Amino acid sequence: MKNAFKIFVFTIFASIAITSCKKEKLPQTPTTSDSLVGNWRETNTGSVLRRISFGVGLDFSMVTVLDNTHSTSLHGKYTVNGNAVDIVITESVSRNGDKSVTTVVNQKVYDKASFTVKDDKLTLNFIGFPADQLTAGKATFDRFIMTD
Repeated sequence: MKNAFKIFVFTIFASIAITSCKKEKLPQTPTTSDSLVGNWRETNTGSVLRRISFGVGLDFSMVTVLDNTHSTSLHGKYTVNGNAVDIVITESVSRNGDKSVTTVVNQKVYDKASFTVKDDKLTLNFIGFPADQLTAGKATFDRFIMTD
């Protein structure tokens, strides 16, 4: 009977000790939308310079510079769902020398895009529409800090 009582008491104390242990919290990793926020410069574009920016307030912009006198700026909004990003452009500004033309648009870019961010590298996988055919596309960007 004494052994049964000792086993019972030991079981109670062991249960209390196990359940009262505080679980260690793992450091939180940023959400995928947090990792997307920032300024990015596309890699492997040859002579074309393309920069994109994902803002904290879900603002999106893309600047494409063809040479010193020709550029296009796209402005709009983006939403994130997991690793999917939906980008809708609401304004396009084309510059040719000293002339610029602003156009109001409602157009998606990087259609059906998913993204990954690793080691300050952003990869966008998307569906493109060259020559009326659905084609898988991929664009890679390096994070950079803009200076004034």
